[in-house]
Amino acid sequence: MSQHMFGLYSGYLSAKLIKRVETKFPEVSVNNYTEPYGKKRGWFSGPNRGSPFDGAMAREVMEYARSIATGKDREALSCDK
Repeated sequence: MSQHMFGLYSGYLSAKLIKRVETKFPEVSVNNYTEPYGKKRGWFSGPNRGSPFDGAMAREVMEYARSIATGKDREALSCDK
């Protein structure tokens, strides 16, 4: 099955936040990545089930991640904008 990728962010998320998200949503992965030129970014991914399921999963995961984010995680997820 293909993956639905969502929630692109700049920076890295903490291991603590990643663990909490992946524990609550076992089908979702959080990916921290460093571009070849050094920029840090990341995204969430989960099973691609098509619309409207992908959108619902993305909203639920992002709402939860933003609700538990603190410090630099809040900045990366743009919680304060």
